[in-house]
Amino acid sequence: MRLLLTVLAATACAAQEGTACTDDDVGYLFTECFEDGSGSKKAKIVEYWKTPCDGGRTLSANQTVKCDLYCADGEYYSAQARDCTKCPNGTYSDSDSLVVKDWTTSLSEGMSSYCHPKGCSTWSIKNGVLVSGDNAFSRTVENSLVYMINMKAAGAELTVTFKTESAPKSAKLELLIDEYRRYNSVLGSGLDMGWRTEKFWVSQGAHMLRIAYIKDDADVEGSDMAYIKSISIAGQEKTVRECTPCAVGEFAPNTGSTQCSMCPRNTKRSAGDPGDACVPCEAEHFSFAGSSQCTKLENCAFSVYGNCTKQGDAYVREPLPQTNCIVTDKDPAPCAECPPGHQNIREANGFCAPCADHEVLTDEGCAPCNAGLFPLPVFNYEDFSSKEGSTVQDAFSGITSVSNECTGECREADYSGNAWQLRKVMKGSGAVVALSSGLGHGSSMVTTLTLRFLSVADGTLMFDYFVSGNAECASASLLTKTTDISVTQSYTTLDLSTNDLQHFDEGVAFKAGVSYEIKFEFTKSCVRGDHQSSLNIIAFMLPGPKGAPSTKCVPCQKGHFCLGSKRQSCPKGTYQDKEGKAECIPCPDGKATSQTGQVFCRACEESGANADHTNCNPQCSFKGSNGTIDLQSIGNTLLGPIVDQQQIEYKGYYDLDLTNETVADELGVRRYFMKLCEIVNDNEDDDYCPSEEHAYACQRIDKKSGYSMGNWASYEVLNNSDGLRMLFEGGDNCFNRGDEPYPRRTNVLLKCDPTATELNPVFTHEDTCDYYFEMPTMYACPLCTKDSFVSTASECINFESRTAWHKKKGFEKCIGMEPPEGTAIPCKPLCKDDDFDLQWSECSADGKQYKQKVIKTGVVCQMSTTGELSPTHVEERNCVGSNKITLFLIIFACVFLLLLMFLCVMYRKKRQMEAKYSRLAQGRANEMVPTAVSESHDGNDEDLPEASR
Repeated sequence: MRLLLTVLAATACAAQEGTACTDDDVGYLFTECFEDGSGSKKAKIVEYWKTPCDGGRTLSANQTVKCDLYCADGEYYSAQARDCTKCPNGTYSDSDSLVVKDWTTSLSEGMSSYCHPKGCSTWSIKNGVLVSGDNAFSRTVENSLVYMINMKAAGAELTVTFKTESAPKSAKLELLIDEYRRYNSVLGSGLDMGWRTEKFWVSQGAHMLRIAYIKDDADVEGSDMAYIKSISIAGQEKTVRECTPCAVGEFAPNTGSTQCSMCPRNTKRSAGDPGDACVPCEAEHFSFAGSSQCTKLENCAFSVYGNCTKQGDAYVREPLPQTNCIVTDKDPAPCAECPPGHQNIREANGFCAPCADHEVLTDEGCAPCNAGLFPLPVFNYEDFSSKEGSTVQDAFSGITSVSNECTGECREADYSGNAWQLRKVMKGSGAVVALSSGLGHGSSMVTTLTLRFLSVADGTLMFDYFVSGNAECASASLLTKTTDISVTQSYTTLDLSTNDLQHFDEGVAFKAGVSYEIKFEFTKSCVRGDHQSSLNIIAFMLPGPKGAPSTKCVPCQKGHFCLGSKRQSCPKGTYQDKEGKAECIPCPDGKATSQTGQVFCRACEESGANADHTNCNPQCSFKGSNGTIDLQSIGNTLLGPIVDQQQIEYKGYYDLDLTNETVADELGVRRYFMKLCEIVNDNEDDDYCPSEEHAYACQRIDKKSGYSMGNWASYEVLNNSDGLRMLFEGGDNCFNRGDEPYPRRTNVLLKCDPTATELNPVFTHEDTCDYYFEMPTMYACPLCTKDSFVSTASECINFESRTAWHKKKGFEKCIGMEPPEGTAIPCKPLCKDDDFDLQWSECSADGKQYKQKVIKTGVVCQMSTTGELSPTHVEERNCVGSNKITLFLIIFACVFLLLLMFLCVMYRKKRQMEAKYSRLAQGRANEMVPTAVSESHDGNDEDLPEASR
């Protein structure tokens, strides 16, 4: 601030004379960040005259801006434009990475250095790079550079650019993260190897980075030192207010660059040279990649060959120039064909170089895959004959780290004899080149080969193996685990009971995006030392490790898109449910995805999706069988900090105020914050949730560390007005549930309690990254409606009754509406016994008469509230005269039947008389025809009419 005031005062005086002022005469400065009244951090943009001028443009008033103004990679926040602007040529920016380079006089903030033993020199600065002390000390020295880092993003990369010069096998450079070795290179040449870049995967959170250069007291070759040019830490989002100039030996030809590139071999860029191009070396001069100056070449004897290159149908190694000399009159040396996935036209100092991560080897060289495909990195050895004579590190070069160790009776004088190595072993009648656990000398020893890598594709480990020698006291195992946590995923004992070739394919699987460690371990525990045996692997396939050579293009996986050979997860708001696609599909209306790499979009219920389909619109109204629960009045209320009481009891924090942010942050106490219907960290000023991901609930550890505990909300309305269960899914990944990342989830049980007016959520427990909370509250009760009530009438007094309203069964807990007021209605009082006369009723159909109560004349009352008769004093009797009627009916029926019978008899008699008359008439007719009668008469007169006889 004092410097700022000095500059402003000086330039104000200079502005009083000169030519008319223009925008080109104005300079801009940011003040230091300060907290305003609202608690957010702000800075001011101050204008000043950087050149003398007079009149014309005037200085504008100071403008206040937020300190956290993030621009895209390749841009910076311009104080003049008040907006994000592309970086000019020769500069770069990366808002997601912290790049440490161009050291001047002191180590960067957060760095320290020490060395052993006493009297040695620590890391220092020379020509803008870090140097590992000096080589004047005559004893073994370890120089350590320590850097404290905090990775804000999960799965970020740490990149180190370095070079070394040392005597053969006398020094090594190690990189350790939290004192766990990630990189170990035993240097084998005194030749200046040039700048090299290595990348390492680092998990989220705070870490200690230590880079150690260890050298013994052997003869010195070269400078006998290590050099660090830059350290880049991805996952460190920051505000970029000016672009970073490219370091010497680097350039950026375009605007908007996110990083600088190394100058190619035989070019340079010194301090003061334009940053957009490198300058070719002069004749008879050379330089390694990334050099700031060229070195004159002189004639010298040949000693080192370069990488394999194809000339016609053969592969040759060209002689390499050495430092300060020119190789003369030397022919190329023959070399074997490069292995699969390695290109033979790239410089690799004597070795074939693998294609880049996004390329595969074709007949024309390394080339990207077609759209929808990506190169599958794989270590695939049918045998190790192509690596005969190489080290184990060479066979698996490119991955995060390879370590090869032996403990026990390892015969240190001949250490290599008992470590893992590539060597010829006898198998049957012939010899094969195998990855062998060593020569197997010694009685008690353990040889361990460890491969650590980041898997960029799903895959399964397979290999063939056999044991040579006498393995009766030996054992072998395969251990696989993630490197994010110390949880064993699989432990397999290999069968050494036979010398036959065996195949291993037992489901040791790897998932994309997860870092793994594979450990082959061969153990001998013999009583005598004459049991020589070893484990030999002759066929090996490991798909997916980043840095392995890529030999073929494979279809892009579901949930991803592949373009330009790069496989990327589908962004939020999109999905891809098919393989081999070059683009993702936007979620349709009413659906959304809140996470990357999704194969389908989830349906939003009633609230619908937001504009970019990255989440559903917040919902605060929930319908159930007993009514609607409305959280509108508390939906955007911040609930927290919620403290884990078990943590308080376990650590004894009884007397501390853990709601105090400063106290809790210093102790690293886990606290929870949530909102029921709104993102808890949607506002940039909301710094109580330091997670980068939006969340309905989050866990805070300190000011810079925290986790999202869910950014996708769903709910379940409980029966019987018991409340509401809310589930927040899709939080930051957790690695405590086996081999796959598990997104954190939050379960909130809102218990309906009409008497609970305060909001007091309680953390109940955690079930491996599932977090459970409870809160009794009146707001979890359903809203009352007019249908939630029923009325009853009071006793009739003075000819008046009053109605009273109360909640129906099942609606006793509803809130938000009072029952209607009671009303008065006219009524009649209940009758008393003295108000009745007893009278016989009319004769009923069943022949009975009943004595019943009849209200006396002039009395006003009702018999009961239901209108029914009281059974008191009711009698019954047969109706008077009922037997005479019955007798009359019987007699009438009998007379009717007799009359009917008489009519039937008379009718029969009539019919008989008609028949006789008909016969008589027939007989008379016959008498009128005598001849016919006599002819037919047979002497029998029975058939003649009675009158004729």
